[in-house]
Amino acid sequence: MKKKICVIGGGLGAMSAIYQLMKMPGSKDLFDITLYQEGWRIGGKGASGVNLDKGYRVEEHGIHFWFGFYENGFRLMKEVYEAMDRPKGNPLATFTDAFKPQPFMDFAQRIGDQWSDWEIPFPDYPGVLGDGKFENPIEVVLEVGIKVIADEFHKILQHLEDGCLGLILKPFRKTHKIPVHPSHEEYLNKVETEVLGHIENPIERRLRAMILLHKDKDFLTNGHLEQHFAYVHSLRLHIWNILGHLLMKSPNILKIWCLIDFGLTVLKGIIEDHVLTYNEEGFHLDFGLINDFDFKEWLIYHGADKHFIYNVPVVKSMYDGPFAFFKGAISTPNVEAGTALNIFFRLAFTSKEHVMWRMQAGMGDTVFAPIFQLLKRDFPENVHFKFFHKAESIRLNKDETQAEEIDLIEQVKLAEGIEEYNPLYNVNGLDCWPSAPLYDQIDPLQAKLLKKEHINLESNWSDWSKGKKVKLIQGKDFDEVIIGAS
Repeated sequence: MKKKICVIGGGLGAMSAIYQLMKMPGSKDLFDITLYQEGWRIGGKGASGVNLDKGYRVEEHGIHFWFGFYENGFRLMKEVYEAMDRPKGNPLATFTDAFKPQPFMDFAQRIGDQWSDWEIPFPDYPGVLGDGKFENPIEVVLEVGIKVIADEFHKILQHLEDGCLGLILKPFRKTHKIPVHPSHEEYLNKVETEVLGHIENPIERRLRAMILLHKDKDFLTNGHLEQHFAYVHSLRLHIWNILGHLLMKSPNILKIWCLIDFGLTVLKGIIEDHVLTYNEEGFHLDFGLINDFDFKEWLIYHGADKHFIYNVPVVKSMYDGPFAFFKGAISTPNVEAGTALNIFFRLAFTSKEHVMWRMQAGMGDTVFAPIFQLLKRDFPENVHFKFFHKAESIRLNKDETQAEEIDLIEQVKLAEGIEEYNPLYNVNGLDCWPSAPLYDQIDPLQAKLLKKEHINLESNWSDWSKGKKVKLIQGKDFDEVIIGAS
């Protein structure tokens, strides 16, 4: 007998779970799965819809790109597109038609009363997208992180014109001497003289010398860690003494200071708080150690410039991207320091091929429609979708080990002769999710009322009262539950 599985909600987690279950050997004899979805479409936070009344424009719930470190997501989508085997020339026929690389990020930074563009390019990354291999190249994180700062520093210096700030910064005033720390100085001086003597600017030369320092594991054992983060902090203060009074005179100088401030603060912080450690087995990162701190507050605690740090794009995006504000108020940004750093490190150093991949249609149509169609096509007797079913409550048994009853609201009645709601609408050859229900499949009287009263069946605050109560009972309607809703 097939195991009956009830799935509440149709976000990416729930859809991935169903897909993985049906990949199991003998799955057609093992599972009878029914997904209950509030409203007319699946996708959760990644749902999108085309507005049939406004030129089929795509209306997103969220972003329409994925980052190059979404290993499981890309592996899933490659498998789905290959299995769909859409006809050549059709819209989004293949994975490479559906996802295109974007090798840069473009930010706007507020400087005074002006906005300044800040395009951050990324190199091509090694590895194969979605090949299932997870790597954590901590040595590369250290090396590339400082190299990015040095490269950006060099690029800005090259664009400074002689005769103004260029005379001050190329090279810096000789009165500003690089800080000296006995444990590092002999090594760094030797590298600067023998390897990096061709670099004119002393700050750029010192940053590039630190790249080589971080590749020498003798300087990253526990015996040197305290000296090392003290040195990083003093180097940061040294650069501030040179640049601080010039920041508001040049957006480029402010940018390079923000980048140096962020990069060296992170390096100091992960060493000082033992997020980064090294032993005979190699490097280790434990971001959970600093998750009791807010990201911005953690940066300021370790010396970041509190006047500028929140407006640095790589910091601000960690709040704006996931809408990380306490109770939704932008005046109360709140995100775990370790989680934010983990995302940043993953993005910058473990992406494959390219850092960003832009979807060539809405996320609903690029990601969820093909998964939905594949499950419907290949497993029509095993996977069922009940749209317009809103979960109200889940009750557990006495020992709280198993869902016993699930209360649902069947939000609408389907039109006569329609046994199953067909949610997709073809737009120029591509099956898409509409941004509103397909009312011709709903009972005409209810459809008329829904449109007249502008009822949103996806909203928890909808005052729609025409639905019918449905109760699911464990052992009769389901054996196990997958909760794919919040």
